[in-house]
Amino acid sequence: MLDGKTPRISATNTDNGILGYYKDIDDKNYRVCENFISVSFLGTVFYHKCKASLGMKIHCLKLKNKELNRELAFYLTSIIRQALKNTEYKDQISSTVLPDIKIKLPIDSRGTPDWNYMERYIEDLKLKCNIAN
Repeated sequence: MLDGKTPRISATNTDNGILGYYKDIDDKNYRVCENFISVSFLGTVFYHKCKASLGMKIHCLKLKNKELNRELAFYLTSIIRQALKNTEYKDQISSTVLPDIKIKLPIDSRGTPDWNYMERYIEDLKLKCNIAN
């Protein structure tokens, strides 16, 4: 791959999963996502607001009926990391395994995910961190 501007997401657990920056290519197997949570086959989990290309065995998670924002992403990445914390190489997370992984989310009175609660929770944490610093 040639040097460029598009971040390439890999299974690394450093630099937000970014392996490097490369030019986009025209190939049917070249995958690009934007505003998503990446999950690698080893269980590394990161939020990416901008467009990024995905390496092999990197999964792109997006919300079905809600736009992902920074606060929701921070909340969800924490929950997903917790669910995957014991993943070992022999337990590789595949596209068939990932949908079966259960995470617990707060729900509202209708029984749907309480996105507002999750956003407020992260905002409160940020405020507490600012006060502590």
